[in-house]
Amino acid sequence: MTDKSSFYGYLYANVASITKPGAGEVTVRLKKPDYLFNDELASFAGVVVEKKFYERHGKKVGTPGVGVMCTGPYKFGTWTQGQSIKVSRYDGYWNKSLPLKVKNIDFTFLTDDSAITSGLLSGQIDGTYGPPMAGLSQLKTSSAGKLYSGAAPLAVTLVVANQKGDGQRRRAQGAPDGHRLEGHRQPWYGGEGTPASLQTVSAVYGFAKDNLTSYADSTRRRVATPTCCTRSSGPTSRTRSTGWASPR
Repeated sequence: MTDKSSFYGYLYANVASITKPGAGEVTVRLKKPDYLFNDELASFAGVVVEKKFYERHGKKVGTPGVGVMCTGPYKFGTWTQGQSIKVSRYDGYWNKSLPLKVKNIDFTFLTDDSAITSGLLSGQIDGTYGPPMAGLSQLKTSSAGKLYSGAAPLAVTLVVANQKGDGQRRRAQGAPDGHRLEGHRQPWYGGEGTPASLQTVSAVYGFAKDNLTSYADSTRRRVATPTCCTRSSGPTSRTRSTGWASPR
């Protein structure tokens, strides 16, 4: 987590130590107060993994062959990469009042953008959330269904994986950041993306809308590299979501 190329590396920048004082207890000590750390532990930055599971699989954790460690009402079966994920009912689930009427569930999915677009246009696929960017122009003009678009709590973050590579050098020299991505809206996101000034996109400002809007506006006026790009988590864009529905 302290690796600068990690998506969550910046959250652990102020961590001094992590110790285990007892069973079921972990103590994290910070070098200085960190407003984000406590809340972000509820995200992937704070995922707890069984020690023996991680030691058994090592770097393969999270791959199709290993699957997942934990379970809920349903347990992981198999993952056929690019095709399907199978889960089965877990009869040992703690909540006995929850009726588990389905024994097996197969999740199948398409990963080819052209196939998804063709399926939507032909009516073979009823609808989807987040249709292929490359197919948006066709979907917008098709009478086979309706394309919906609106603000969403989505963001795409560009992360520099090699801190010594050419990408880091270009970034230091002023390569396009989150404030100068407007020209990429059309080729990257089919015209549905908007540059984001903060890691938090405007759709989720909530009660802090006025303060965050003001702060975001101030970062746009800065000549220097914005706050979001001095960490490993860099320029962000795509703050709108799209969906497709076929009439029935």
